[in-house]
Amino acid sequence: MIFEGKVFAPTRGSRYWEVKIPQLGVFTQGRSERNAYAMAADALETLVGEKRFRVQIVPLDGGRFLIRANDLRPLIARWLFRLRADKGLSLREAAARMGSSSSEAWARYESGRASPTVEKLSELIHALDPEADFMLRRVTTPALKKTG
Repeated sequence: MIFEGKVFAPTRGSRYWEVKIPQLGVFTQGRSERNAYAMAADALETLVGEKRFRVQIVPLDGGRFLIRANDLRPLIARWLFRLRADKGLSLREAAARMGSSSSEAWARYESGRASPTVEKLSELIHALDPEADFMLRRVTTPALKKTG
C-alpha cells in the first residue's frame, strides 16, 4: 500500500514549499522542493516514533508524491485514526459500528498492534462510512522501479 501527498510551490509573499498528506493528517513545509520532501519524510517518521521506521518519498509529476514505508502498520493505523476522527467518532462508537461491544477491537488496528487484512480493512472503512470504499491499483512509475 502506498499513500500519496502533494507539495506546493511557495505562493506570492511566501518562501516555503507547502506539503500536504491529508489521508494521514500531516502538513509541513520546506525551504525548497527537495527540503519539503525531506520534511514530509521526517514528519511521518517523527509521528510514528519507532527507531526502525523509515519512509521513502517518491516525487511524481504535478507536485504529487508517493510515500513508501518499510512497515505499513503505522501508516494504516494513522489512516484509520484520521478516518475515525474526521467522522467525529469515539473508539467505542467505531467499534459499535463494527458490531463489537469493546472499543479494544478497533483500538488494536488504530494503534498498529494488529494489521488488518484487505477484507478487514474494507470492513473497518465501511463501519465508519458505509458509502466509502478504497481502490487498489497497481502503481508503476520509473521512480518506483528504480527504488523498489
